[in-house]
Amino acid sequence: MLKKHRNALLTIFREANLNPELFTLETSTFDGSEEVKSFLMKVRETNLYFHAWTVFSSDSRSFDCDNSEFKIVDSVAIYKEPLRGGLGAWFSDFDRVERNFKRWLDTDVQKYLAYKAEQEEEQKLPDLWAELKWALGANEQTQIWQNGSFSSEEHAYISNTLNKFLGEVKELRLVSSEQLENLTKEVAHLIEESKHLSRKDWMAAAASAIIGFMLQASFTTENAIHFLQLAGRALRWIMTSPILLQ
Repeated sequence: MLKKHRNALLTIFREANLNPELFTLETSTFDGSEEVKSFLMKVRETNLYFHAWTVFSSDSRSFDCDNSEFKIVDSVAIYKEPLRGGLGAWFSDFDRVERNFKRWLDTDVQKYLAYKAEQEEEQKLPDLWAELKWALGANEQTQIWQNGSFSSEEHAYISNTLNKFLGEVKELRLVSSEQLENLTKEVAHLIEESKHLSRKDWMAAAASAIIGFMLQASFTTENAIHFLQLAGRALRWIMTSPILLQ
């Protein structure tokens, strides 16, 4: 495989606008010659590869190539090995190698990169329901509550706790001014609702309000996690307060 062949493949790679650091490149040479015999490009830390090589038959240079494929089967990523052809498959011109290389980059590599990005995003995103599951009545603490109305003392405690939470969100600038205005309205509504709803109904309403706000607000991942931690701590203080457990 002459330099012009390797350069052609690398030109196709550059045109695909992919990050070179995601790949490894290996070559082998003929014995006693500097000419490259095979060209192997592989996505790092995977079994996803493209392999091209050159052979000589009757003093004529021919080429062949193969590649693994990226598949998702039952939510599991797999790398499908190619079917190996007979010797007749070797006798082709370099255009076929170029077409297959471009197809591999455009299909299997792109599918893998999309899958990888999705998995990385999944790891970073907070699980809103898991974070607030206890506030929806799945926590043992809510089971021992008397499901009556809040007393005036309890109402004052809820008001102080939620306003403190609101102040922390504002101080840390976790949301925009417009979002802070919406959150202020939500907090005021929850404080008012504590005068009318039973304890367990109010806790479910508070958890739903927080989740609804999270879904509508434009959070960075870091701010979303921080916001949930503050909201969760505020609701835990309310749930475990000696005042409410009397």
